[in-house]
Amino acid sequence: MLYNFTLHTKRMKLDEEDFINQYFGMELLETLIPPPIEQINVIMHNSTTNDVTVAVTLPSDLQKFSNHLKFNVKLKALDENETYWTENILIDLKKRNNVILIPLFDLKFAYTACQLKVRTKSKTSLELHKMWSDFKEYEFRTIARLPEMTPQICQNCFNVMDNGNVHVYWSEVPRFYQNGKNFEYELRIKNARGRVLERIRQNRTSFMLANHFNDTLTIDLYSINHIGSSSTFSSIQIAHENQKFVKIKKELLSDFGYKLSWKLRNESIFVKSFTVLWCRQKFELPNQCDSSISFTQIPRDRIEFYM
Repeated sequence: MLYNFTLHTKRMKLDEEDFINQYFGMELLETLIPPPIEQINVIMHNSTTNDVTVAVTLPSDLQKFSNHLKFNVKLKALDENETYWTENILIDLKKRNNVILIPLFDLKFAYTACQLKVRTKSKTSLELHKMWSDFKEYEFRTIARLPEMTPQICQNCFNVMDNGNVHVYWSEVPRFYQNGKNFEYELRIKNARGRVLERIRQNRTSFMLANHFNDTLTIDLYSINHIGSSSTFSSIQIAHENQKFVKIKKELLSDFGYKLSWKLRNESIFVKSFTVLWCRQKFELPNQCDSSISFTQIPRDRIEFYM
């Protein structure tokens, strides 16, 4: 609030008195603890997937003094851990029609629900938690865009069964990087001459190629959402080979987990490395994955792996 003061001064002389009056005004913001912000809106017009403008409406008692306030802005993706907040202290923000405009740049994820918190404090009050207003919270979703991340896949992310069927596996694109709704994977299956034999869209992170594919195949994996397809892709080449190169042994260790060990069926085979793939499954069935795979590469001189 704005206070007006009058200073009365009286000077005493012999047989007379001299009076001086001084008038002045003062804004007493040092002791102000503001009420919470009245309203928050996010302006999506002219925004991109990486920035938005937050419109903050102050209580009527504070609107004339917005230039004397500082703003504490906290932001994170709604489903992120509580420790992932980004935080900024902002001053001298633009004002339009009694609305404070807060620009937010470098938002991490497209088409993602975000949680926003804003509070305010007088610039001149003590830097103490109790001098801030309570937070006002708001949730909004960023604008969608084409997917950019493609599925992670490895050179050995497939298995050829005895009947000739080929199971192909890849890692899931995390939800924060799907950039839109209706996310899927598109497989473009090509023969050795580069001709596309089939296009398949699905949500799962594995696929079975039936035995009628007898050619050496290349599978290009694209990310797809409601806007369109990724401009890049992940790729794997599959040679139709039924020969088994290793014998695998699995042991359950009661105090740890599993130990996998293996040995070559033919010691004369040159091996660059081994790749171990694993996933979660409801039933112990060969090649049955009910989750995305994980994988790691093992040097050729190691023949065991602990999980």
